[in-house]
Amino acid sequence: MELMASFLKFPVPGATIGRLVVGYGELEFFYAVCAGYAISNTDAGLRVSFRLRSETNKIEVGLALMEEPYAAAKLTNELDHAIKAMRFCRKVRNQYTHAQWAHSYKSLWFADLEVSAKAESGFPIKWTLVRPKLLEQQESYFNYVYKYLDWLRLEYRFKSGKAHLNPFPKPATQSTPSLHSQRTRDTHPGTDVDLSTLPPEQRQGFLRAVHVSRKAERAEKKK
Repeated sequence: MELMASFLKFPVPGATIGRLVVGYGELEFFYAVCAGYAISNTDAGLRVSFRLRSETNKIEVGLALMEEPYAAAKLTNELDHAIKAMRFCRKVRNQYTHAQWAHSYKSLWFADLEVSAKAESGFPIKWTLVRPKLLEQQESYFNYVYKYLDWLRLEYRFKSGKAHLNPFPKPATQSTPSLHSQRTRDTHPGTDVDLSTLPPEQRQGFLRAVHVSRKAERAEKKK
């Protein structure tokens, strides 16, 4: 078995997930710059942000630095939008960072281990299907937030009288995508079998075994 074998099996979605996880750091950087502009010291804003070890703390401390200055510049709504966007992107980043990955013969799946850790007992793992279309939407949203933060920092300088204009237009608002697909399962995806690859007699035997197993599971649940 190789490290990240599921990404080797499905390289396209794997690469997109990699860009989301790594790209979140770019969002953090521009967010810290926005905070630095608020206190008229970009270097200090960056030092404060990147000395913090939690993504949530970075967002909340940045907010504390920006709230009053951005309100004075009449950018409260714009800042609120940026905060909500950053919080969503953090959730996307974390669910993929703190995950276990697996694949069936036809699809990629992940399990958010932070969710498993919140169980009262045991460590139940629920697998969530990775849908390529949703990944595209999430990456598009990350790019939107990147451009929005870049615009926001310059808009603050303009509205606060520290620049004559903002050379960039405000990005068109983009709707927030889903955090993940709704298709989940409790069994490991690796147990799936491509029936088309089995001889007819083995295929029938496999289907009978699945039927018996599911019948036993239903009976157990009724107890």
